[in-house]
Amino acid sequence: MKRNILIFSSLIVLSCCTGCFELIEELSLNADGSGHVSITFNGSKSKNKLNSVMLMDSINGYVVPSKADINQEFFQLKKDLNAMSGISGVKLSLDSDNFIYTVEGNFSNVSSLNNALNRVVETSLKRRAIPFTFEPFTHFSLKGNTFNRIGPERERIPDYKKMKFEDRKIFESGEYRAIYRFPVPIQSASNPRAVISKNGKAMMFHASVKELMNQRVPMKNTIKF
Repeated sequence: MKRNILIFSSLIVLSCCTGCFELIEELSLNADGSGHVSITFNGSKSKNKLNSVMLMDSINGYVVPSKADINQEFFQLKKDLNAMSGISGVKLSLDSDNFIYTVEGNFSNVSSLNNALNRVVETSLKRRAIPFTFEPFTHFSLKGNTFNRIGPERERIPDYKKMKFEDRKIFESGEYRAIYRFPVPIQSASNPRAVISKNGKAMMFHASVKELMNQRVPMKNTIKF
């Protein structure tokens, strides 16, 4: 549990069971460097399993939160984000019946976005009194006509092969999808999984969570436009 903290509290439930889920990261960049970001956890394909898990107090050693607990944590997340400099217009979409949770908002620049992502995790750890030392890192960068999605370094990712079988199963059917939109056409994208749209102004990246955990597919992507 200490090493699997992410932005969404709904992932705590995910850490307690197996099943299909999808993480969707969407970012739209404006010409002045500001933009809009949206992050979604979609567990709808596993809602029957998740509903069964929600009836339990714990599973595989993890405490199972209630839907009310999850929603409350999202409301706290919204409050935390709205209080951060450079972040505005934060909205939530919470579909507890289908386990689809989205948080979105505007950022004034990429530095503000990086700061918000790091502070959200850090404050969440402190609020739950979880004894895990969090070290902030750069998620995105924008310099001139180059935009970078920077994934965590290998040493920051738990060793998949050393994880308990029950914990490894969490990632077996997880999917990660990233969609980035730009005001001008993309000239190139370094990641081999990157797919550029027909109009050239959007890019999609897709990989399984297991591939990312094993470092078989890099998250890092340098996009030039």
